[in-house]
Amino acid sequence: MIEITIARNNKTFEITANGHSGYAPVGEDIVCSGVTSVMLFAANAAICTNGELLKMESGEIGVTMPVTKQTELIVEALKMTFDTMRIRYGEWINISLKGV
Repeated sequence: MIEITIARNNKTFEITANGHSGYAPVGEDIVCSGVTSVMLFAANAAICTNGELLKMESGEIGVTMPVTKQTELIVEALKMTFDTMRIRYGEWINISLKGV
């Protein structure tokens, strides 16, 4: 299962994804591929907004972004995208929201 966490404190958002879905064999897993694509968007958004790429390894990716009006919209779009994925693939994705 992929564990996705979106957290907010007064100054930063932190978005992480950990694990593998197990939906299909490596190289054929559309759930992992989808989450990876969304997290690559999050990594690029973090770089564009003075955030930081915390980690990018197989099965682990994490980013931070400062809290601004712009990043609030980005994070809202990320939440909506992950929630859409969870509706169809909820057995393989878990989403935790903390302070958002």
